[in-house]
Amino acid sequence: MNCGPASNSFILRDTEIVPLSEPAVCLNDAAIAQGHGLFETVKAYRGRPYALPDHLARMSRGADALGFKAPALDEAAASIRRVLEANGLEDSPTCRIRLTLTGGVESPSLFYEASACPFHPERAKVITGP
Repeated sequence: MNCGPASNSFILRDTEIVPLSEPAVCLNDAAIAQGHGLFETVKAYRGRPYALPDHLARMSRGADALGFKAPALDEAAASIRRVLEANGLEDSPTCRIRLTLTGGVESPSLFYEASACPFHPERAKVITGP
């Protein structure tokens, strides 16, 4: 079960909707060069992000530690709506939204990505080992 974005999907890079196939992060971005970046993954049900304030609070703590500014709740909610609409997922029963904050080249960059996720089965077999 692939839960990633389709190759023909769109992301929100800072404030611009761009095709996923378009290069989004430079090789000299601090996230690539030094590992300075963080992400949050949020599940959405029919276009409504679950526990978004909690996810943003956690992202804000990580961003503070890196010297970045995390998005405000209203900014994030609007950006999530935009990326869901761009990908036709605003009415999807369930989807995954990933917010990625990188150190950028000269200043931090913020990316939003959304992809459909299948429902997980109600039951599954588990095998444990030593």
